[in-house]
Amino acid sequence: MQQKTLTKIRTPARGAKNRADLVGKRRGLLVVLEYVGSIKKYAVWKCVCDCGTITLKSTTLLQRVKHPSCGCTNPNINPNGTFKKKHSLSIDPNLRLYYYLWKSMMRRCYHADDKGYKYYGARGIIVEPQWHNSSLFIKDLLETLGTRPEGSSLDRIDTNKGYIPGNLRWAPPGLQCYNRRTLKVGSNRYRGVTQLKGRYIARITFNRKIYNLGSFKSEKEAASAYNKKAMELYGDNAILNKV
Repeated sequence: MQQKTLTKIRTPARGAKNRADLVGKRRGLLVVLEYVGSIKKYAVWKCVCDCGTITLKSTTLLQRVKHPSCGCTNPNINPNGTFKKKHSLSIDPNLRLYYYLWKSMMRRCYHADDKGYKYYGARGIIVEPQWHNSSLFIKDLLETLGTRPEGSSLDRIDTNKGYIPGNLRWAPPGLQCYNRRTLKVGSNRYRGVTQLKGRYIARITFNRKIYNLGSFKSEKEAASAYNKKAMELYGDNAILNKV
């Protein structure tokens, strides 16, 4: 990842009362990451551009420039300062799909105003730094996973890890929903198991259909029933409970 720097930046002043909090806000192609200090009387912010470059910008620039960017050749800004209608990758018929996958991934992880941010960025889910550049992400994705199979979606194998090498796959219909992180339901320790009136209920979802696997005396019995059905429905992609 490239990084542009400014010199003579003062360290952040404590107790700055009138400074606007821009962290997490989007301005043009930039998303503000953190406040880093000031140059003379101007507050300076670390920002990430849609192309992946880290840059430092003042509050004045972020608020007054119509479409601020890091100034690289990848953003939607022409050399004369006019705003392009389309990103070059988004209009390439062979790359459009992968560009929008990258764009959605970046928004979920780094844009606090995105509706999915609380499930991704707020949980510490990150994108591999070099993949902040859309071209590098698409290149690596196609080289490691190949083109997207019909009807599949990009999925993280371990939902507690980020979008990093070795943790991505093309998931067939129904698998991505199934691969959601385990939710804490009461004291239950197992995936697909809930407690109801002293009994343990096992359920599993496949292609939006819920399978009720029965009521059991113990958590382990319910978890074993879940494992058996998961292997039947998902095969090698099944995520099993450790019983």
